[in-house]
Parts: sequence; structure tokens; C-alpha cells
Amino acid sequence: MVCFRRSTWIGFVFYFLQGIVPSIAVSLPVAAPAGNTPGPQETRNQIGKSVLPLSFGLETQFERVFSFQYARATIDERNGRIFLALFRDNQVQVLDMKTGATRQTLRNLDRPEWVSFDHGHNVLLVALGNSRQFEIIPDLDPSKEYRQPTGLNPVWVGGSSKNGYFLLAGGVHILYRLDRGSYASTDWIALGDKVHDVALDASGKQIYLPLMRKGKVWIVDLATLRLLRELDLETCDGPRNVVPVSLEKKERLAVLCKNGLYFVHPDVSTPHRSWKFHHRPGSMASLVRGNLLIVSFPEKNELDIWDIAGKRVVKRIALDSRPIFLTSTADGTGFLVITNSARRQETRLIFYRISGPVPHLKKASNPPSTVLPEGPSNGKVKTPVKR
Repeated sequence: MVCFRRSTWIGFVFYFLQGIVPSIAVSLPVAAPAGNTPGPQETRNQIGKSVLPLSFGLETQFERVFSFQYARATIDERNGRIFLALFRDNQVQVLDMKTGATRQTLRNLDRPEWVSFDHGHNVLLVALGNSRQFEIIPDLDPSKEYRQPTGLNPVWVGGSSKNGYFLLAGGVHILYRLDRGSYASTDWIALGDKVHDVALDASGKQIYLPLMRKGKVWIVDLATLRLLRELDLETCDGPRNVVPVSLEKKERLAVLCKNGLYFVHPDVSTPHRSWKFHHRPGSMASLVRGNLLIVSFPEKNELDIWDIAGKRVVKRIALDSRPIFLTSTADGTGFLVITNSARRQETRLIFYRISGPVPHLKKASNPPSTVLPEGPSNGKVKTPVKR
């Protein structure tokens, strides 16, 4: 009998301690490692000094909706226009940069894939993706348009009035130089690889070509179309975009790869990966004269703005559909994104402006006015929204 009572008492005590000890342990505070206590707003990526104040904002200047299709755009700041190439509609729409309203529509173009405007000759160049030629439209007058053969399907055309214009064509791309008067191809260099984007340096003397399969960047001389240097990016998987930037007061190339964002000196092939991505990026553009980079993530329906000096994300923009194209204004105070929604069968163009104080830039004497256009519908303008 005594033995039974002792075992009962021991079992009761064990049961009691089993319930109370975990409660005591959970209620005890866990000490943080010395010198590693984060501030109230600190995040893992907040390193260094930010270029922009955290209070800077984004304003949606306008939004346009079109039928679902492949689309690309070029910004003409000098004349306050955006040239939008609509692949399936076989047309290029000329949009007002402030309101998004359509100024002009150029029709009967054979699958326009890219557009560029030559200010020196007042000529619009259109790469026709479904033909082995491209369109030249002087004065935006359809009655004056003519075509030049390329031999391969063109996918990109661009350059400047000062340094001339170039055309990218073919599956494994060839870069052509175009004659300044007739725009006929005069010289070329074979790349032997797929190129997602083409970038010119600030001086206009070099062109940067990210070779996706080889994981390299070619630096080509614009005057001779000869290869100057080949930068081996080592662990970079599929380089997509190259943007010249200034990092720690030194010239660098920011290279967007599938697995991260790399920085490399244009004269020395020693890449350094600053950010590793968990989702595959789409494209990249420069903001605020190279102080910020904006990267699209199609799988997340998101845009991330990166502070280069501070090495952190300073703003994330959630989109309601997949971003397929991204480009910015020359001074980087505005950018546009094109998104596609298969579910809604629509393509959307959104033009943003950076609002609030922006260091290193003079305040505009006449800031762009905000217009309240018509409500959203197919091809209509959407009411601006502040973010």
C-alpha cells in the first residue's frame, strides 16, 4: 500500500513539472548577441549610406491598357513623347509623355519589335521582327516611309545622332552599323550568341553586349566595330543587362544575371556579386543618374529599386501583372514598365515619376502637370495614383 502511494505521488510531481517547465522556459527572454542588436527600422540589407532619403516617393504619371501582346517602348524626352511598338497590332503609337494620350498611330507595320528616334534627321527607325528588313519613317510621315534589308530578322535598333545608329539581328546575333544618310548596313560584327540588351557608355565610344550563353560581356569600339575586351563573368548565369554606374567613385559595369547582380571594372575582369536573387530577374534600368538601379521580377510581379552606395533595396513596387519590359528617362527621374496579364488578356504601360527630394538633381522649374484623364478601359488612360 505504501509502495503504491509513493509511486502515485512521484507520478503526480513528474506530470506537474512536465506542464510548467516549458511555460517558464518560453516566458524567459532570449538574450541578443552583444553588439548585434538591430535598430527599429534596420534590415539585413541596410549597409552603408543611402543616396536617396527613405521618404522619396513614386507618382504614377499615367497608365494605359492595350490588348494582350508583345510590346516595347522608347522615351523621347526632347519632344515629350513615348514610342510604343505593339507587335500583334502591327503599329507604333506615339504617346504624350505627360498624359499618356495617343498623339499619332503609325499602322501597317510588319510585327514591330523595337523603335528608336533619330533627332538629327527627325526619323523613326522600326525593327520589324517578322521580316528581314526594318522601317525608316522620316518626319513620322507614312507617305515617306521606306525599308532597308537586313538579311536577318531585326530585334533591336538604337544609337544616337552623334555616334550613329546600329541594328541587332538574327538568332545568334549580328550587330550592324547603319549609314547616317540612307540607314543601309555598312559594317557588322558577329556575336555568335544571344543578346538580351545593348548599352552605350556615357562617352558614346563603346558599346556593351552581354552574351547570355557564354556568360561574358563584350566591349566593342563604336568607331571600328572591333572587339576591345571580353569580360569573363565567371559565376554569372545568363547576363541580361549592362548598365554603366559609379560605385565608390570608380567606374563599374552593373551586370544583371539570372542568379544575381554583379559589378565589374570595364578594364579588369574581376566580377563581384553584390546581391544574390532567389527569383529570376527580368530586366534592369538606371535611375537618378546611375545612383539607383531598378530591377523587374516577372515571377513575383514586382519591381525593386536598389541603392547602389547603400547596398540595399529602398523601395518595392507590387504590380498586378507580369513585368515584361523596363526602361528609364535619361536623367533617371522617370521610368516606364510594360506588364502582361494572360488572365485578363491585357498589356499595360505604366509611367512613373520619382517625387520628393532627389539629391544631386536640380529641382525642375516647371514640374510635369498631373492630368485627370478618362477611366480605365481598352486603350484608355487611367487616373494617376500616388504610391
